[in-house]
Parts: sequence; structure tokens; C-alpha cells
Amino acid sequence: MDMCFQGLRLQDRFSKVSGLEFSSLVQTLRYTSARFALNLQQMECYENMDCWHNREMSRGFAVTACGQLVNVFSATSVGDNGRGILDFAKSRYPSLRINCYAGRLEALYRDNGFEEISRAANWMGAPNPDVVFMQWQR
Repeated sequence: MDMCFQGLRLQDRFSKVSGLEFSSLVQTLRYTSARFALNLQQMECYENMDCWHNREMSRGFAVTACGQLVNVFSATSVGDNGRGILDFAKSRYPSLRINCYAGRLEALYRDNGFEEISRAANWMGAPNPDVVFMQWQR
């Protein structure tokens, strides 16, 4: 049974793309948006990752060979778009791990079935939020 999101099959919402194409998209987002420049880290190499984005290239994510979800992004407000991204990722992988800052993103991932497996103090010290390591499994 296909999972649906806003009336469209999830498979129709995202396409698998090359690591080079995804890297170029992340770089463009970082250069054109202060929010992404601050919050979207450019990985050194995406070639050994599964990389996905939607047709409009406004949402996407990558998954490492060991199941680490990285570079989850939405150029529009997160809300349901974030859920759609995570629903699609969970439909493709039996287990996912992610790390994020404590607070809003932690709540988003928890609301989508991810569970905290550990927490570390932020390397930049107080008042910066802790880093939360989370996992989701089918």
C-alpha cells in the first residue's frame, strides 16, 4: 500500500539524484539563504549517499551508508513539509539515525517516531543547546 501525503503518493514527491547534483543544490541553498548558510552543513562528499529532493528542489535529504539522515531541508516552513520528508525517508529505510540541536527540531523528530539514544553538551558551550542523537526503527 502506498503511503500518501496531501493526496499524492510519496514516491511521486521525491526523486533520487546523484551526489553531485545534491551537493550543488545544498551549495546553492547555502549561498542564497542566510537560514541555510547557518543551519545546512555542506558535507564533503555525497557520492556514497542516497540523495533525494522534490521536483521543485525545495525539500530534500540524504542518507549515509550507515543510515544517518543528513541535510534534511525545506525551503518552505517545516510543519507538514518536515513530516512529508520524514514519512518518505521512513518509507524507504528500515532504520534511521539523526542528530540535531535540542528544542524545536528535537520535538519535530520525536513527534515523527524518533527516540533519543544519547545527548551531549554543545561543543560551543552555554547557552547553546545540547546535541541530541536520535534513532527511528520500523
